[in-house]
Amino acid sequence: MKPFELDFKNLADHAPVLIWVSNTEWDCMYVNLRWCSFTGQTKEEALGSGWRNALSENDLLTVTNAAKQMQESQQPFEVEFRLRRNDGKYRWMNCHAIPHISASGEFLGYIGTCVENHKEHLLREQTVKQEKRLSKLYEKTPALMQSIDANGTLLSVSDSWLEHFGYSRADVIGRKLTDFLTKESSRDAAVQMELFRSRGHCENIGLQYLTGDGRVREINLNAIAETDFHSQFVRSTAVLEDVTEARKSLRKLQQTRLAFDQSGEAIFWLSLEGKITDANQQACESLGYTIDELMTLSVWDIDPNESRGNWEQAEWQETFAKSKTFRSTHQKKNGLQIPVEVNAKLINVDGESFIIGLVRDLSEDLRHDYEFSHTKRRLEEALRSGNIGLWDWDMQSGVVSYSAEWKTQVGLPTDCTIDGYEEWEKRVHPDDKDQAVLRLQNYLNGKTDGYISIFRFKHEDGSYRWIRAQGRVFYDADERPERMIGVHVDMTDQKLAQIELREKTAELEAIFNASPDLFFRTDRDGLIQDCRVSSEAIFPQPEDGYIGHKIQSLVSSDVAIDYNHAYTNLSNTGQSQTIEYRMRINGDQVWHQAVLVKFHKTSVAIFIRDITDRKSSELDLIKRTRELERSNDDLDRFAYVASHDLKSPLRGIQHLTKWIREDSEGKLPETCNDHLKRLDEQVTRMQSLLDDLLQYSRAGRVRVAVEAIDLQEMFDEIVGLIQPPPMAKIQLHNDGIDLLTGRAPLFHVLLNLIENALKYHNRDDPNIHVRVTETSDLEYVQFEVSDDGPGIPSEHQKQIFEMFQRLDTSVSGTGMGLAVVRRVIEARGGTIELVSQPGQGSQFYFTWPSMRDLPENDFDDDKQR
Repeated sequence: MKPFELDFKNLADHAPVLIWVSNTEWDCMYVNLRWCSFTGQTKEEALGSGWRNALSENDLLTVTNAAKQMQESQQPFEVEFRLRRNDGKYRWMNCHAIPHISASGEFLGYIGTCVENHKEHLLREQTVKQEKRLSKLYEKTPALMQSIDANGTLLSVSDSWLEHFGYSRADVIGRKLTDFLTKESSRDAAVQMELFRSRGHCENIGLQYLTGDGRVREINLNAIAETDFHSQFVRSTAVLEDVTEARKSLRKLQQTRLAFDQSGEAIFWLSLEGKITDANQQACESLGYTIDELMTLSVWDIDPNESRGNWEQAEWQETFAKSKTFRSTHQKKNGLQIPVEVNAKLINVDGESFIIGLVRDLSEDLRHDYEFSHTKRRLEEALRSGNIGLWDWDMQSGVVSYSAEWKTQVGLPTDCTIDGYEEWEKRVHPDDKDQAVLRLQNYLNGKTDGYISIFRFKHEDGSYRWIRAQGRVFYDADERPERMIGVHVDMTDQKLAQIELREKTAELEAIFNASPDLFFRTDRDGLIQDCRVSSEAIFPQPEDGYIGHKIQSLVSSDVAIDYNHAYTNLSNTGQSQTIEYRMRINGDQVWHQAVLVKFHKTSVAIFIRDITDRKSSELDLIKRTRELERSNDDLDRFAYVASHDLKSPLRGIQHLTKWIREDSEGKLPETCNDHLKRLDEQVTRMQSLLDDLLQYSRAGRVRVAVEAIDLQEMFDEIVGLIQPPPMAKIQLHNDGIDLLTGRAPLFHVLLNLIENALKYHNRDDPNIHVRVTETSDLEYVQFEVSDDGPGIPSEHQKQIFEMFQRLDTSVSGTGMGLAVVRRVIEARGGTIELVSQPGQGSQFYFTWPSMRDLPENDFDDDKQR
């Protein structure tokens, strides 16, 4: 045996615990002397598998399974089992084992210790059983009990707790106690928890618990704390008492006393002998006594109609057994007598009989009755005159009563029956409903002090009226909302006027602020009262520097005369006056335009605008117009001369080909005759091209007479001129639209578009539709010319409006038709566009003026050709 092994065994034999060593097969390789002395086994009996004989048969399998499971992972393990002592009794042991690893890292088995924990184990088992019994008793106790841990988590509650608050055990266990408290009580509970930790107990803590159905219960809580061996807080157990009804009763009692003291009527408590035993403040004030003085008096001291003898009769007292109302007279401390109405009744409180009397001063009754009746009539008349509707909402039953005027506001018969909140909600405008309902809810929830709401309300005729709603909630003795009474005021006219005024004011202010104009407000003679000047070059002084001066003093004398004339004309006619004048500023000539308009009753508003650029533009426009007129004249002359001069040789060529054909008839070969025919066709095409060029140069510059156009007549004329194929269908769709415009240009445009639809069609049965519709701009109408032909590819749709563009060269033409059409249309302020898909036909859309030909400023009448 190696020295260190001897040292280990010597140390182990003297250890106070049982020590053992096993191999990988769980055969015992060593036990110390403490093992032998405890079990009564010799070392030889314990080695190998002999150690198993000392274990309880009930625990052997558990120990073996635990050991094998840990051996697979070669991890330390701990297990409890019963070991037979040398006296034959089994004792509970706690065994702890660690892996035995050689120096080379080889797993050799386990080294373990056993320590007796018999008493602790039995105590633990007994504690668990006791806790189970206590838990069962805890849950079944009729008291409201709960336990929470240090974090405030509910560990257990009694069945009566669950039943009382309306929860299941699964709803409660593991959740925070604060989940079942109101927000205010949750804050209080956090504070009380800190005090509870330091004191170890708490008494009569008031908390508000929430039941499963959302009700609030007033609870008094008494709790004690449980601590561990280190005096650390572990849990608390509390007993709860529901004091909701008791507190309600207390509040009612307090409210009753408060009502008694603050009642508007005088209240007296009398003994059966007629002595005053109590009275409220109103009773004292009505007679001018203090409460102490009243309690020294009897009823006949304050009522001259009463006598001591009456109160000494039993029959007299019995008359108060039922409520008794009568009129009498009370005498004040100062001797003044007042008429009163007394309502008296005999009552019994805790076996003692009293008479309670409610006394009302009648001296003001007649006046009050008159004033009430008069006020009621005035109120009803005011409500009718002011278009004010009343509503009364019983918040317990949900019934809402509406006055006749309210019904009239929404167009309902005054005798119709409606009594629901829904009637109000469904009539609120959808855009206002959320806000209107939110304002009502905020008031009902105490978030606002009053209820005022403005919204749109639907009338029976479908229109919406602007309503201002205002109301107040009245509460019952339990401080619950009992009813809400309010008014509806129809403020539609006022609201619409406000909206219109606000919009106009904002619009005028925006226009005024955005305007570059200078502004002066003067009296009728030109004395400046207010101004807004932004040009330092024209008016270098601060704005207040011009106030008190005349506007005429800021301009030259001749312009001042124009101002005086403008003031006179404005005063005589009431119509605005405009003057234009020149000023020299910093050496430059500047044009101004001043517009004078009436402002209120005694003032004149002057707007001054710099029109120098406009004047320059007008002069430049006149110059350019004259140059353009000369250019157009030159162009017309050139086009006419060019057309005439170019056509002359063409006519000569036509004559020559005719003469050649006549002179050589039957002599020339056929190819020569074909050449002459082609030459003739090219000459004809050249003549058409020259005619189109001349027409294009004049398009949009020639004004024609405006006349009433019958579109159907024009359409029929165009179709007759074209002579379409027999199977072609050409239709006009016009919903009675009349035009007052130039006839020839429109005729040319429609003729060209319809002719193109026929010319380029790929079938013998084309369908062509011409539709005329109105546009949002009433000065124009829209024409649509559509066909079901081959269509035009998108890449070619722009070029067809250019000069000399022909997509299909197999069809005769010069390629100028659509170019002329676009120029004619655009010259009249219209537009033309094409919508087409290959194989789906084409649609040409163009707009045309409905009541004129060319714009007024295009050309003068004396320039027509």
